[in-house]
Amino acid sequence: MRKSVLAGLFASVLAVSLLSACGSSSGSSTEDETTGAKAAETTTADEAEIGGTCGEDVTWILDVDTGVLTISGTGDMEDYASRSDAPWYTQQDSITSIVITDGVTSIGYEAFYGCGSLTSVTIEDSVISIADYAFTECGSLASVTIPDSVTFIGDYVFEGCSSLTEILMSEDNEVYSSEDGILLSGDKTEMVCYPAGKESDSYEIPDNIISLANGAFDKCENLKSVTIPESVTSIGNYVFYECSDLTEILVSAGNTAYSSEDGILLSKDETEVICYPAGKEEASYEIPENIISIGNGVFGGCGSLTSVTIPDSVTSIGNWAFADCDSLESVTILDNVVSIGEGAFVACGSLVSVVIPDSITSINDYTFAACDSLTDVTIGNSVTSIGNVAFSGCTSLTSVTIPDAVTSIGDFAFEECDGLESVTIPESVTTIGEGAFYGCSSLSDVYYGGSEYDWEAIEIGEENDSLLAAAIQ
Repeated sequence: MRKSVLAGLFASVLAVSLLSACGSSSGSSTEDETTGAKAAETTTADEAEIGGTCGEDVTWILDVDTGVLTISGTGDMEDYASRSDAPWYTQQDSITSIVITDGVTSIGYEAFYGCGSLTSVTIEDSVISIADYAFTECGSLASVTIPDSVTFIGDYVFEGCSSLTEILMSEDNEVYSSEDGILLSGDKTEMVCYPAGKESDSYEIPDNIISLANGAFDKCENLKSVTIPESVTSIGNYVFYECSDLTEILVSAGNTAYSSEDGILLSKDETEVICYPAGKEEASYEIPENIISIGNGVFGGCGSLTSVTIPDSVTSIGNWAFADCDSLESVTILDNVVSIGEGAFVACGSLVSVVIPDSITSINDYTFAACDSLTDVTIGNSVTSIGNVAFSGCTSLTSVTIPDAVTSIGDFAFEECDGLESVTIPESVTTIGEGAFYGCSSLSDVYYGGSEYDWEAIEIGEENDSLLAAAIQ
């Protein structure tokens, strides 16, 4: 999941979830309250330190005066489903230094995501694994040293660390290595992470590299050109995602897996678009007729594109394919497309209308979330489900017609669509998720295709007051 794109959406969804949890006796609510209590118990009289637990046998203490966060104990840290779940979340802007002491064996998922003032990290050699997104968006972190004990480093660990110029590895580490501050596998055949703060505007990948890990160059905003040698045979997801100045990706003619056309990265057989560099200045792009699939994150953050033409050869659009293309005004999805990935058009703030063809059977999570200029949506007759947060924040929508095949509307699907005045819901719908129409303050009419008895039989989640207050027609 592309965490950075959804930061604002997560905040609003979290707020609704917390409102729903207030007064609840659910396990998650109790856990939150317990965490708060533990933090309070370890607050000193002068409030110079706050702390609590962050694992079964792991504790945290934050010195408020110095900004030093110390993680100590034995065993694994907690993994956090969202950075806002981390117990130090409300203090994250004041954290300048993190010390992971001897005995702690893991750094949890999203543990320090968004600690923007963090400049120093000390990791003792008891740590074995660093989970996905552990240090994402730590924009002040310039250098980090990883000990020889670490045998697993997850995806996007240093994504958006815009000041990071070097990732140093202990020479005794057998799984990972470092060269010129770039994180590699131990045998130096995989590039794991190119630090986003490196100042060079071009980079030639060494010919010992065979694979590029997920997000290897993610948000490297200084790069304008990257050259891929013939040795590279595997490129992960979102490798060049939101490299805002990148204008060309060049591929050696001898490469058997990949090719490049006008600086755009393609598969060798030219049936898949893998990356359209986000720094290209062209306003429009016609995808070639031979392309069958648009990969994950291909056009992510392409701020200059206003229109994209998709040929009838294309059958799939990947996850986050057009995410954050904030100038994109029009895209035509033809009937040959059978799948549109999660978050495919999230935060396309200039997109005005979209037609989802009859070939599509489900609208995935986040697909059109935060498309706040979207005024017209036509949902194809084959769609059976609308995913979580699918149209959240589409504030310009005034009416939506949900077709007869739909049986479920996901959590927060139309949350904060505050311009939505009417919605047509067919008799086929059996579930409407939590907060599906939360914040739809203009919703006045629901045109329902079934009887009153059928309406009352629908399973409607909490935080749908706007829907329930509307007149059922």
